[in-house]
Amino acid sequence: MKDIWTKLAFLTALLLATNPVSAQLTVGNTETLVNTTTASTQQSPAVAMDTSGKYVVVWESELQDGSGLGVYAKIYNADHSVRVSDFLVNTVNTTNDQRNADVAITPDGSAIAIVWQSNHSGSQDWDCMIRFYNIDGVAQTSEMQIESSTTSQMYPEVAASDDMFAVVFMNNISGDKEYAVSGRHYNATGAAIGAAYTIDSVGQHLSHPTLAMDSSGNVIFGWQHHNVAGDPITEIRARNYDNTGSPTSTVYYLAVETNQNLSAPSLARASTGEFIAVFSYFDQDGDHYGIYGQRFNNTGVAVGGVFKISNSSNGSQDHPQINCTRDGAYYSVTWTDESNDGSLQGVYARVFNYNLTYLNTEQLINTTTDDRQMLSDVALSVDTNEVVYVWQGGLRKGTTAGLDTDEYGIYTSSLEIADLEPPTAICQNITVYLSGAGSTTISATAVDGGSTDNIGITNYSVSQTLFTCANIGTNVVTLTVEDAAGNSDNCLAVVTVVDSVAPTAVCQNITVYLDGAGTATITAADVDNGSTDNCSVASLALSQSSFTCANTGANNVTLTVADASGNIGSCIATVTVIDSVTPTAVCQDITVYLDGAGNATITGADLDNGSSDNCSGSLIYTPSQSSFTCADIGANSVTLTVTDAGGNSAACSSIVTVIDSVAPTAVCQNITVYLDGAGNASITAADVDGGSSDNCGTPSLGIDVSSFSCANVGANTVTLTATDGSGNVASCSAIVTVVDSVTPTAVCQDITVYLDGAGIASITAADIDGGSTDNCGTPILSASQSTFTCADVGANNVTLTVTDASGNSAACTSVVTVVDSTAPTAACQNITVYLDGAGLATITSGDIDNGSSDNCGIASMTVSPATFDC
Repeated sequence: MKDIWTKLAFLTALLLATNPVSAQLTVGNTETLVNTTTASTQQSPAVAMDTSGKYVVVWESELQDGSGLGVYAKIYNADHSVRVSDFLVNTVNTTNDQRNADVAITPDGSAIAIVWQSNHSGSQDWDCMIRFYNIDGVAQTSEMQIESSTTSQMYPEVAASDDMFAVVFMNNISGDKEYAVSGRHYNATGAAIGAAYTIDSVGQHLSHPTLAMDSSGNVIFGWQHHNVAGDPITEIRARNYDNTGSPTSTVYYLAVETNQNLSAPSLARASTGEFIAVFSYFDQDGDHYGIYGQRFNNTGVAVGGVFKISNSSNGSQDHPQINCTRDGAYYSVTWTDESNDGSLQGVYARVFNYNLTYLNTEQLINTTTDDRQMLSDVALSVDTNEVVYVWQGGLRKGTTAGLDTDEYGIYTSSLEIADLEPPTAICQNITVYLSGAGSTTISATAVDGGSTDNIGITNYSVSQTLFTCANIGTNVVTLTVEDAAGNSDNCLAVVTVVDSVAPTAVCQNITVYLDGAGTATITAADVDNGSTDNCSVASLALSQSSFTCANTGANNVTLTVADASGNIGSCIATVTVIDSVTPTAVCQDITVYLDGAGNATITGADLDNGSSDNCSGSLIYTPSQSSFTCADIGANSVTLTVTDAGGNSAACSSIVTVIDSVAPTAVCQNITVYLDGAGNASITAADVDGGSSDNCGTPSLGIDVSSFSCANVGANTVTLTATDGSGNVASCSAIVTVVDSVTPTAVCQDITVYLDGAGIASITAADIDGGSTDNCGTPILSASQSTFTCADVGANNVTLTVTDASGNSAACTSVVTVVDSTAPTAACQNITVYLDGAGLATITSGDIDNGSSDNCGIASMTVSPATFDC
């Protein structure tokens, strides 16, 4: 076995050298027996794999369930370890045969559906059954009949999308050989989505039904079509359905059209909808059947022509089965070859991508070539890039342990795909539009401009998917593309974000009141009632914002709301304008004069001083009082009411001054007044009034001078003013003679004076003044003696006389003590005296005086000693 795989690796390397591709195949799991029970026959396997590599194998096992053929299943982990060992699927119906099992699994591995045809009733009729499991082999439903019918249903197949399943089966509609192709949808919990439906019933011999689903549950159904009974020519036809079980196309040719022998179709569809059909094509490779294929886009339109898959042209290659990774990166076809493995039939396979880049030539899958290896099936995973094959191998007598040595057994092996070439990222710039919520999202494929990869891109990612108002304008994003092997490339695209959503303008009706000028002004915010924008409102504007008296009543105003991108929305609000402003009453004070009868009359207009109203019109002026008499002389408060044409009114107050303009008669008399001891005198108007009078009563009297001081001694002219109650004035003059008869106050002080060197001393009257005063200021002072000599040494009485300006005088006596404090000037001279006979000599002061002097004369001189002796 090791040598065979070494040979396979060499052939693969040789293929890559002659037809290089940036991927390679390696052995993932060598040939392994699936069925644990090996007694009798195990046959017709099918396999399904989730994206992580876990896979389920189903097959028919003879007599294992106690009667005829039963359906068994086994679940493997991605590393090919057994997750759930062999278990019986048809646990309710175990009598007779259970055949043609098929299996499908959701990409996440959460749900498994197994279908088969059951002859449990023992009649010639068959029922198609379905049962659901989880990945741990725990049944989620009981076995259920796909369609309740009294006719036979056979050859069921099942396919899975992200969250649902679809089945296809043959339904006998008339006689032994007329079958219709029918289908039905189920959700992932096993509940049917609608009833079964007929896909095609035209023709006598419809057979080999097959199907493939994309990630959303849209289905391509295919089948083999015989034109007429006995005619060997067969065609492959198809029809498209959506995920609700409704047709989206009519029946069309899945490959070449009429008069071509095509049989045993099989379909594989990527999650995006593109698919490839494979079939046995008779007499095209020169020797019986060969394996061929055709690519299609997601609507069923052929891409390119029919292409050959099997390399060998020797003998017949038939019963093809195709599957692909969920993302469509890789496809693999397996088939039965009748003459090339050295011993009857062998299982072959080939791996390629959607662009038909092959990773190998046709490759023998079965290691053991004894007898017949046939009826293979294939499954691929995205995460592991692994291809799992299953087939029916039999009659391996005498082989080593671990193989089924009793008739047929179920075998599996796998290949791993290694991709070495990075994708080529190609970007395109796009423009996207913000939604009403101010955001939009893009998928990575939106900026993809046709990125390519040798085996297909499995993942697209973009550096930024969410765009908001903050992204308006151009944004550079990075597109990263990755293939299943993890190879990646990136490019830059410009995403231009446009906000084309107009703001939602929401208005409210308002009432406004004219102001004193007869105008009213509103702002857009006044009528806005919560206008919004997916980004933000940039500005609000009004069709009219100012109103005058001419707009009184209802006015339609348009509110225009704009966003930063220039999108505009608008709405209409009703603005009701009301004039509720009263007039402005402006009064003026006036003076009226009583006439000869003592009366005066006014009108309202006399009091108006320019009253106004916000809306022009005639005003009516009404005073609260219009007639006045002598009793009203003076200020009178009068209310002026101003009323406009609309009945709005206002009032103000005026002072109406009523005047009596007849002046009083003023009569004066002259008077004499005497200053008091403080030098002041005062008079009243009555003192100089000589009998003043007025026609309306006694006038009030006033004088211009009522106080007098020493400055006013003598005659002063005083004006007497007579004023009546109306303010009329008359005046006359009176002579007020002011007399000062108050004598001064003489105050003396005793002083001492000193004779000078000449024997003289002098004083002033102020020297002996002790603070003499007068009511009219400083009096004049005089002293009875002001000069003193040596003759006056001692106390001397001096009289101080004080006289004011009016001749009033007073006197007091001060003692002036004269003092001679100047010492005499002694002048000596030297003399010579002669002792007398007695030996004595005597001198006098005069003998040695040399002209001594004194300011007041020398009173005496003495000498010491005066007597001299020997």
